[in-house]
This record gives sequence, structure tokens and C-alpha cells, in this order.
Amino acid sequence: MNALKSMMKATARVRRDGVESQIPAEELVVGDVVLITAGDQIPADGRIVAASALQIDESALTGESVPAAKGTQTVPGRAVDPGDRPTWRS
Repeated sequence: MNALKSMMKATARVRRDGVESQIPAEELVVGDVVLITAGDQIPADGRIVAASALQIDESALTGESVPAAKGTQTVPGRAVDPGDRPTWRS
């Protein structure tokens, strides 16, 4: 199974300059709008700009067995985990 996984390349469906296309996930750049549908794997970190009843399976990261609800609101404050910060600060 691991050999098969290593042969598969992750892809992302994006909208660039108003045109939708599918690209290798490693070609994602800041500013790409990533389009996600039910069952897709999330190809990169990003900010949610529009969603309807979005739930993400984070079990590989957190061990939680229940999907986490996600939305478009930013997380206020500076004392939050890096994955939950609304913007990166240096």
C-alpha cells in the first residue's frame, strides 16, 4: 500500500485568473483559490473564504474520531496554536 501511495501524486483543483484547472499540489502558490468538494483531501494550508456545512477529518493530526466543523471566521487573539492563527506574524 505504501508503494502505491508513493507513486500517486497529490493534485489540487484551483482557480487562477478566473480559470479552473487541476495542478500538482506542489505547484500551489500563495493566492491560489483551492476548490474542494466532499471527499477531497486538503492539498495545503489555507484560509477558508466560503463554505457550507464544512467538516474536516483531522484524525491523522489530532487523533479525534469526530470531524471538526470549519468556517470562514478568523480566530481572534495571539495566544492560539499555529494551525489556528488567522495570520502569521514574525
